[in-house]
Amino acid sequence: MQGANIPFTAKAEQICHDRNILVVPDFIANAGGVICGAVEYSGGTQAIAFQTIEEKLRHNTALVLEKAVHTGMLPRQVAIELAEQRVQTQQLKIQNSKWENLVFTEVNKNASTSAAHL
Repeated sequence: MQGANIPFTAKAEQICHDRNILVVPDFIANAGGVICGAVEYSGGTQAIAFQTIEEKLRHNTALVLEKAVHTGMLPRQVAIELAEQRVQTQQLKIQNSKWENLVFTEVNKNASTSAAHL
């Protein structure tokens, strides 16, 4: 397990990997502070923050390590791939949301214009 903001070097991770030592990447193992901040920002309690941290850390660690074991990839590679997929998913949601808002605005504008002509 890597310490917060003290990741292994790529060479150290490769050595551990070659020796069948699983290494949980630092940004997976130490995400609790970011998760807590997000929960607090949304108005969650301390109990909710701790529960959310536990759930997300367990889930993300399991995802990373299971895929690393099954594919032979380094856990950091798996974690980066997972993070990139999640960012892309959120970007698509944002783009779709902007498109939906634009369409909704145009529909409302056209409806208002049509109503004004009645």
